[in-house]
Amino acid sequence: MNVGDTAEVIRDYWSESGFTFPAMMQEKGEVSASFGVRAYPTNYLIGPDGKVIWRGVGFEEEVVRELLGLDS
Repeated sequence: MNVGDTAEVIRDYWSESGFTFPAMMQEKGEVSASFGVRAYPTNYLIGPDGKVIWRGVGFEEEVVRELLGLDS
């Protein structure tokens, strides 16, 4: 869930990074607030069952890619 970037920036980054799952964008931070996010970036991986699998503060692309089974 992104906040602060334009849809174009998000699409370009997602495409360049090779992610194939959808990215979400929030306009006012309501989703971040509901998750208790206090620092950016905070990353969550949510499983198909809707449960949080992993949470990390800071950008840890290698960890995220590993958890998703993607090459870094």
